[in-house]
Amino acid sequence: MLNEEKKAIKMIEHIQECNTLIGYGVEDRIILAKALLNLIEKQSKEIEELKEKNKTLKSLQNDTNGLYIEMTERKNYFERELQKVEDKIKAKIEEYEKELNKLLQKEEWLEPHDTIKRNKYMHYIEFGQSLLEKE
Repeated sequence: MLNEEKKAIKMIEHIQECNTLIGYGVEDRIILAKALLNLIEKQSKEIEELKEKNKTLKSLQNDTNGLYIEMTERKNYFERELQKVEDKIKAKIEEYEKELNKLLQKEEWLEPHDTIKRNKYMHYIEFGQSLLEKE
């Protein structure tokens, strides 16, 4: 704050206390008016700067909210897609388990063909189950 502004504030305080301008000459009153105008201009500039900062903050907040919504939508999409993949894996595991059970219930076992099939189904089942395991 400039000396003129400090002097103007003291004058205003005195005017408020005494409720009069008596004792102040024309020059003092002009200085007071100029100082008051300067203070008003400063305050106006600060208010405008704060308004601009507020606009910027609101814009950033809107951007952040938009990004949050987008990330939430992406997360939900990936969760749905993951669930679809897990469902497909489970269906394949069930399919291979049925095939394995059919193979094991056969009356006649054909070596090495049925052994290879059995091992293949067991491997597919184990592999599918390992894909479904969550860490």
